[in-house]
Amino acid sequence: MTPSAGLRYNDSREFGGDWGGQAGLSVTGAFGEASFRFARAFNLPGVWTAAMYQGYGRGDQWKSLGPERVKHLEVGLARALGAHARVETAFFRIDVEDALRFVPPPPPPPAFANVGSYRAQGIELSLTIEPVHGFAIMAGGTYTKTRPDPIPFTPKFTVVSGAVLTHGRWRFSSDAQYVDKRFVGNLRYPGQPQEVDAYFLVNGRVALRLTARERGPELFVSGENLTDIDYAFRPGYPMPGRSMLSGVAWAF
Repeated sequence: MTPSAGLRYNDSREFGGDWGGQAGLSVTGAFGEASFRFARAFNLPGVWTAAMYQGYGRGDQWKSLGPERVKHLEVGLARALGAHARVETAFFRIDVEDALRFVPPPPPPPAFANVGSYRAQGIELSLTIEPVHGFAIMAGGTYTKTRPDPIPFTPKFTVVSGAVLTHGRWRFSSDAQYVDKRFVGNLRYPGQPQEVDAYFLVNGRVALRLTARERGPELFVSGENLTDIDYAFRPGYPMPGRSMLSGVAWAF
């Protein structure tokens, strides 16, 4: 049984003081490894509120805004499946209170207020298998439910997978990821968040170690978005298509 804890305090000249911290407990036994984690943090309003309040003609009224408060809770379990596999799962919940939101007129001028709140909760699951020495594969997924729906940049489903094969001085690796459709935008500002499509990416890398030692120089060729799909993180900002990179990496 291994406990851990930490505490921090922040004092701002403009917004006063607030505290954050984290605590955890890990328990190992015949069942595997169970873990519990809790954290509390905060986001101060920041310089952008001062700039916008001055533009609204509100002077230094931004100093009356408070921090956004964030609480994170996670419970996990990991267990070996024989000598060549490991499964991990985690349940998580994130609560945000006093979130800053834009308050339009009337009455003018516009302002911001600590009136928002939202929650994201879900489950993560991953499996790693090493059937033979030098070859490993993994797969994992996350399901997230939000309230209210939607929360920007929070896809409902994400799935990842990867594989690594080492043979002599050669090392082959690949990974793939699926990210569900999601909304993007900033809830602190007026306007509705926009939706972007889901995407599926495949990447790969081949490396040749130039010496017999584990550390030293290696030649590599890597490729991203090998299937050359069209995708974007924000509307109107497309990401690159298929791209290749080669070079030398040196580990000391």
